[in-house]
Amino acid sequence: MSAGMTTVEVLQGMTGHEEEAVATAFGATLEDLADNATRLTRALVFVVEKRGGKSAKDAKAAALDLTRKDLGEYFVEEPDELMPDEPFTESGKG
Repeated sequence: MSAGMTTVEVLQGMTGHEEEAVATAFGATLEDLADNATRLTRALVFVVEKRGGKSAKDAKAAALDLTRKDLGEYFVEEPDELMPDEPFTESGKG
């Protein structure tokens, strides 16, 4: 499964209720999870799965059941930012 969104898009779209749900499910705030990229990414998977209609228990299980490889492929990659000083970035090709 894929979120169809970037991690930044999920973070920026989170409500306070979702932040509270993450804190309850993972025992840590988003700020606390920011020190561990894997745990933060799993928390974001939890949010996406809850938005998809899963219960908190099932959403957490879905996040924890992902392998690290699957976790890395769950979100869309952030697009390369075209930098005028570096025109040979991936997004500058064409």
